[in-house]
Amino acid sequence: MATSQDYLDFVLEQLLCDNTLFVKKLPVLDEIMANSPCGCPYEGAKESYLLDIEDRDLTERVLTLAEAATSVPKPRKKGRGEK
Repeated sequence: MATSQDYLDFVLEQLLCDNTLFVKKLPVLDEIMANSPCGCPYEGAKESYLLDIEDRDLTERVLTLAEAATSVPKPRKKGRGEK
């Protein structure tokens, strides 16, 4: 099934800040991103790597490593009175 343009636009909006893709500095990325520039997506944010998404090989490696190193948060248990 093809991905709709609306969904692609939504994903890109979530990932890109001023047409820049910021990647969290993870220890697993230190070696392959060593020569990449760094920056902050907004004032007060932690410094992140700037990923050149035109470098498809690097982008694929970064996404693969980041996905493997990042755990999905467990859903919170509902407290009293929450539905």
